[in-house]
Amino acid sequence: MPRRLRVWSPGMMYHITARGNRRGTLFHDSHDYKRYLLNLSLLKDSHHFLLHAYCLLPNHLHLLLETDQTPLSKSMHQLQTNYAKYYNHRYKKEGHVFEKRFYSDPIRDQAHFFQVSKYIHRNPIEAGLTGTVAEYRWSSGRDYEETPAYLHPQHPFLTFTRTLDAFPQPSQENYSMFMNRETLTTKEEF
Repeated sequence: MPRRLRVWSPGMMYHITARGNRRGTLFHDSHDYKRYLLNLSLLKDSHHFLLHAYCLLPNHLHLLLETDQTPLSKSMHQLQTNYAKYYNHRYKKEGHVFEKRFYSDPIRDQAHFFQVSKYIHRNPIEAGLTGTVAEYRWSSGRDYEETPAYLHPQHPFLTFTRTLDAFPQPSQENYSMFMNRETLTTKEEF
């Protein structure tokens, strides 16, 4: 049976997830995390997408990505292939690094965008890896908590404006409060 084609058009946003093969570890140490982020940064420069949020966990990852003129499948294929080549070379392995094709859920509206952003940033807490959003090193949640977030030197490839512009001033503090609340909020609270 052939694969289903992904829905894509310029400007679409997606919640993307990918998992290690057999739910195995994708990121063993800081070098692995940094390599994936470097690949993501280089790909952003060549494929011109916007990255609104990300979280890299030991055995899976989440991205909140907005496409431009390059189809999502092409960008993600290149990103996952580059990381798989690095991983297999570094760990002297062969075969699949990722469990299967990446999963992509199109963002339906602003409420869905913020629900996904919050889910991504709270994922390390829910996984028991950290107690707060700001403590987890491999997530953009930490960048949103920095002052000022848009000048954060570690991840200049993040796009903060769509997220922060939706919150009243001080937008960064208000987004941080939203992100750190345990329960999801309703659309009216945005």
